[in-house]
Amino acid sequence: MSKKFITLSVCLIATTLAFGQKEEIKKISDTVISLDEVIVTANKVEQKQNATGKVVTVINAAALQANAGRSIAQILNEQAGLYLPGSLSNAGTVPSIYMRGASSGRTLILINGMP
Repeated sequence: MSKKFITLSVCLIATTLAFGQKEEIKKISDTVISLDEVIVTANKVEQKQNATGKVVTVINAAALQANAGRSIAQILNEQAGLYLPGSLSNAGTVPSIYMRGASSGRTLILINGMP
């Protein structure tokens, strides 16, 4: 009796596992998200790049595509003057941002003029 029970249990578990794998996994390459260009500057007003007298780094769509599979934190960590400790840590964590040696509390990040 116990052999029949064990055999029946194994068959039941095997069939539930087989049906559990039927759903297709959505591929990451199926979704395309268009990102706007981000410009990092030290000025509070918009200026032309050649009028700033400062180093301006533009990370455009081509640069993001060349670094596909990497996080934004990893890409920013390679830029001059930016240091993101923990950029290789788990996804979803908020790394600190050091811009030219200033800590996160002294770095203002604006997206479309909003903090």
